[in-house]
Amino acid sequence: MTSPLARIPELAAWLAASGIDELELRGPEGQVRLARGIGPSGSGGSTAAAAGPSPRAEPAPGTVRSPGVGHFLPAHPLRAESLVVPGERIAAGQPVGLLRVGALLLTVTAPRAGTVIRVVAPEGALVGYGDPLIDVRPEE
Repeated sequence: MTSPLARIPELAAWLAASGIDELELRGPEGQVRLARGIGPSGSGGSTAAAAGPSPRAEPAPGTVRSPGVGHFLPAHPLRAESLVVPGERIAAGQPVGLLRVGALLLTVTAPRAGTVIRVVAPEGALVGYGDPLIDVRPEE
């Protein structure tokens, strides 16, 4: 069995990829706290494993954002076709993607009607709460 301490670099990489700045885990055997971008004395230093997220393009005004943390899926795993494609008109409340959290699939819905401009998040990408998933031009 792998030591939990051996998994810290993997956890740090996941934090960096998802844009999470801090993670604290507590259990009966102790606790661990990982933070990005904070040096030993709060100086703001960082290591390669704690590099910040890459810059993103400014999202469109009608961007559909992630409702939580998970892996973004533009289509159901048992179907080949995406739930939406660029140029498609969508209605408020329409399913536009899925968020996979472990074995659970959560539906991502459009907050308003509009036209899909582009799917921002790549298939299977780990996304955090509020991350842009799909750019939508809202109806006027």
